[in-house]
Amino acid sequence: MFLFAACDEYYFVSGILSPGFKSATGADRALLVRNNTQENLVAFQGTADVKNLIGGIRAGETNHYFSKSKKNNPNAEIFSTSHDFPLVLMRHDDYKANLTDLSAAPLFTTIYVAYNADADPSTYAYEISGKLGGAGTLLINNNTSMSVDLRLDGINGVSLGYAPANHKNTRLNLGAGDYEIFVVFRQYSPKLKETVTYYPTDKAGDPRTAIINMSDAEVVLDIEKEYLDMDQLSYDIDYAYLTVHNDFNNGIELRNGSSIVYTTNGTKIINSGDYYSFQMAMPKAGSSVADSQTFGSLKVVSGVKSCDLPEIKMDKGYVYSIRMVNNNDKLEYAKDESTGDLILEKTKIDLGDIFSEE
Repeated sequence: MFLFAACDEYYFVSGILSPGFKSATGADRALLVRNNTQENLVAFQGTADVKNLIGGIRAGETNHYFSKSKKNNPNAEIFSTSHDFPLVLMRHDDYKANLTDLSAAPLFTTIYVAYNADADPSTYAYEISGKLGGAGTLLINNNTSMSVDLRLDGINGVSLGYAPANHKNTRLNLGAGDYEIFVVFRQYSPKLKETVTYYPTDKAGDPRTAIINMSDAEVVLDIEKEYLDMDQLSYDIDYAYLTVHNDFNNGIELRNGSSIVYTTNGTKIINSGDYYSFQMAMPKAGSSVADSQTFGSLKVVSGVKSCDLPEIKMDKGYVYSIRMVNNNDKLEYAKDESTGDLILEKTKIDLGDIFSEE
């Protein structure tokens, strides 16, 4: 039967039966991951279903690229566009033992990733923590409306796993030892058109943590509503956001020097009459980030037209908004009529506001 099947169908079936563990090379490279565990892992996009299988990662492989080719990835089309998704990981042995019913197979972990189809995949690697795979079980009940990323040793640390919103009984198998786990929330903002990452803090302004000792027993971590009660919540955001409104007569893109700036979902072009918000990183200072950053090389480009922006100092936790206009077919930023300065709006991020519908 397979002899008469189309090539894509053959590659799909063969890829399901034997998920490829070979790392892609050259132009075939997509998402980069580092498997710091001692387990051969099988990866899925979104959910553990054969229709979502994207390949395997060998134990200890610290530079594994998934493939954009149907020959090596049965679902290569997921890397044809920019988007973010949960990367679900399962032990290869569990995959083989439950191939006819993957819903019965235990998951190893899930990490949240963002794939940018237009960027060099070597610029960022997603780490699979070597702490995973032990005899202890961390049971996570996420009783909130927010997806949660659990990070080790700091809010910018390696992800241990991802717990979907309003979801109980997410299980992580961890090795024995002491763990300091930081809770990080991710949610799409309809107003910013951007995925916002933030974390809860205590009254002293420090990130809230779960400090636990793992043995062979089960430990329960309940993430309850008090983590994100909009009336009571103390939180911190380690980024500023720059919202660019396009009142020019063509599509535009934002650049920082010679580098194109993308949204976390991979968008770069802002159509005429539209806007997008861009996450602007603060410089790292040890295990935390600085409170502000000055951006002196920003410019907006539309084809052969270009407009350099004046220097902008941004504080983390704020949204800055500018507007690009058409001045006799010249691309310019909106200016104050009396001073000629860039009109720059600055607003402190209010979680109760930016996550509400327009």
